[in-house]
Amino acid sequence: MRRQRKQYFPEEKVAILRRHLIEKVPVSRICDEYDLKPTVYYRWQKQFFEQGALVFQRATKSEVSRLKRQVAALVPPSQTRELATRLPCFQTLDLAHHLPGASREGQPTNKCT
Repeated sequence: MRRQRKQYFPEEKVAILRRHLIEKVPVSRICDEYDLKPTVYYRWQKQFFEQGALVFQRATKSEVSRLKRQVAALVPPSQTRELATRLPCFQTLDLAHHLPGASREGQPTNKCT
């Protein structure tokens, strides 16, 4: 019977990569400790560097508008005000004009940075 492979969370993968990249632990030792094949380690490293730029990208206005519409579709209008009072950064979404039939009047306008 085959042994089931361990599934690593993204945070665990970064911690494993960090051990080699920053702490200079040899890849062979890391692979032995975590029972990884070197090809798996190097695939994670490749993904990490290829997708690392995403961390520093800023969303465009059209992306932000699209995401606001998606959130507005998921959050019932009755809960919009409640969320805005409990979660100050929810106010930045300013969902009022995205909700069908809702007015902007009385919606929080405080912006989080």
